[in-house]
Amino acid sequence: MVLGGDLNVAPEDIDVWDVRACHGGTHVSERERQAFAGLGRKGLIDAYRLHHPEPGRYTWWDYRAGNFHKNFGMRIDHLLVSASLKPRVIAAEIDREARKGKPLPSDHAPLVLDLDKPGYPFDAGWLSAEGRIAERLRQKPS
Repeated sequence: MVLGGDLNVAPEDIDVWDVRACHGGTHVSERERQAFAGLGRKGLIDAYRLHHPEPGRYTWWDYRAGNFHKNFGMRIDHLLVSASLKPRVIAAEIDREARKGKPLPSDHAPLVLDLDKPGYPFDAGWLSAEGRIAERLRQKPS
């Protein structure tokens, strides 16, 4: 089974651009995170995190204040797989480039999952953004 969609929950602190700025808000409340964790207790696995343990990868950015270009976002869209599918997940990616679409893109980026064999290769846009993301993380106070 694959369960996917805009679940509006950032399950971990690494799924938000700034834990302090997001603390207590929607998408990160203890109640929301517990509900999401309940899906894991039922045996569903976060397919994206199987291949991407790093922070700073998001599926949603507010349109205001240039948040997309600053990478001030949240990972609130998910693809969860049953345990039997876990070994078949060979790739997962957030298509950041799709968020740049015209005339006005969604504030969400597509999340892509490959099972069994690689799908069509595409530039998800993270390599070109990594320098800006790293710089922001270096400037972030501890």
